[in-house]
Amino acid sequence: RKDGVLPGGRGAEVDRVREESLTDDLTGLYNVKGLARRAKEIGAEALRTHHALACVAFGPDASVRARSEEELREVEQQIGERIGGILRAAGRASDAIGRLGQSEFAIVAPSTPAAGAVRLVERMREKMQAASIALGGSEHSIMIRAGYTAVPDMAESPVEADEMLLRAVRALH
Repeated sequence: RKDGVLPGGRGAEVDRVREESLTDDLTGLYNVKGLARRAKEIGAEALRTHHALACVAFGPDASVRARSEEELREVEQQIGERIGGILRAAGRASDAIGRLGQSEFAIVAPSTPAAGAVRLVERMREKMQAASIALGGSEHSIMIRAGYTAVPDMAESPVEADEMLLRAVRALH
């Protein structure tokens, strides 16, 4: 049913499964919980192998002007869907990509030092600008901002991967 309640009183079970899910319903990417878990897993592997690790957070660059709260939510959802789709299509198979909020996302990129994180940001920026969304009856390119943190060798880093993810989000803001 539309309201999430199944016949036979299984609505509570549906709610429980949704809460335990590690993916975002809208984009199919990891949700915050799933991305944090994957960051720990990827970080542990990078620690064992002495590899680099980068976390990069993305969000739209300009505030959206809307005529109403409803229109603003619709535009933010459209931007979120578009950014999520681009990141999913352009990300590497080894990357963990997740949705942090309505239109903010992050990538945990194994074997990626700082210079690679900068290249990742530039590559995604180009993909976003090449894409467009319809706002107010006209097409607009998507401008993004990004923040990142990276270490050349996780075994020598005092910071764990989930903390790196938080630092990337702080750099974004």
